[in-house]
Amino acid sequence: MAYKFKKQIFGFMDLLRFKKLVPNRREKLAAGSAKSLPVTYRVNETAKILHPGFQRAKLVEVILNTSDTKTYIFACERPFYFRAGQYLTLGCKVGNSYVSRPYAISSAPKAALERKVALTVKKCGFFSGYLFDHAKTGDEFTIGDPSGEFCFEPLKDSKNVLALAGGSGITPFYSMAQSIADGTSDFSLTILYGAKTEEDLIFKAELDALVSDKIKVVYVLSNEEKEGYEHGFIGEELIRKYTSGDFTVMMCGPQAMYAFADKELKAFNLPLRRIKKEANCVGVRDV
Repeated sequence: MAYKFKKQIFGFMDLLRFKKLVPNRREKLAAGSAKSLPVTYRVNETAKILHPGFQRAKLVEVILNTSDTKTYIFACERPFYFRAGQYLTLGCKVGNSYVSRPYAISSAPKAALERKVALTVKKCGFFSGYLFDHAKTGDEFTIGDPSGEFCFEPLKDSKNVLALAGGSGITPFYSMAQSIADGTSDFSLTILYGAKTEEDLIFKAELDALVSDKIKVVYVLSNEEKEGYEHGFIGEELIRKYTSGDFTVMMCGPQAMYAFADKELKAFNLPLRRIKKEANCVGVRDV
């Protein structure tokens, strides 16, 4: 049976509109401004800040935090944006080879908009050893785009975050604490910070200065007992002592701490989405 085509009045109207398409377009073009298009747009400028790509950075200050940890402050070519808890790659030429490694950002996100960024590095490998022993103010490096998902997520996380930090794993939490203090982030942060001795604590004075109704810091020493500090390891007892109700756990530190914390957290029956681990914790990566 042959198909019978039915004429539709609306299809006819479409043909009339199509016939007028070219004249209408010419009319609009004739009425347009002769002013040149802008060289750049706001969206392009925003994109440059959000995704600056690799850029040069000059080392402007080196701070000795502990016997094996230093903070390196860089002045960058361009402003950029990052979220508290992220890391970036730092690289330079060592001998005849170009070497780069990822390091957690210890400064506040606001500082990056002013072209400043700080990385805190523990001496534990080839490149970190080079930085610790040889990097000096005035040296030039290359930094990459901020990366990582170790950040507070308002849609997924509880407004109460329990941070479990071990050694130099305090770095991303120090950045978070600064972002809460300056109003960039809005959540409550309780940090249980474990170290062997008081001398091994990084940013203690800076963290103490940030303590508020939204920021609490508890120091836990495993190798010595001192007044004002908890003693032992970060486990179920300490977690119950300093937090309650619904909370998100974020942990950053050595693998041994992760293994121990996993066992201790079973008592809280937290859903998996409530537990985050930083994959770029300190460890021996160079052989």
